[in-house]
Amino acid sequence: MFCSLREDNPGKSTEQLIFEFYQEMQENWLDMFSMLMFKSYTRPFLNFALQQGYTDIFQLLENIDLMLMKFFEEEWYENKITEVDNCDFKQYPNHKVS
Repeated sequence: MFCSLREDNPGKSTEQLIFEFYQEMQENWLDMFSMLMFKSYTRPFLNFALQQGYTDIFQLLENIDLMLMKFFEEEWYENKITEVDNCDFKQYPNHKVS
């Protein structure tokens, strides 16, 4: 990919090409991250909607903004966050703490 940038823009400096290459990679990484996040939260969100009583996709579409806010508020409640000071690292033998 970098070589094709060099061939397409022979007048640009290597630093400029590296910067452009990095920008393209960032966009690709962001797209991949967004896709993976969407994929990982779709099923839990739909299960949450079922628990809230939605059985019809049209009902869910009418209230999608409210349902998304409820879902993400429930997903990241403060009581689900583990403080580092309170964490027992013995239960995580493969994690290294410095």
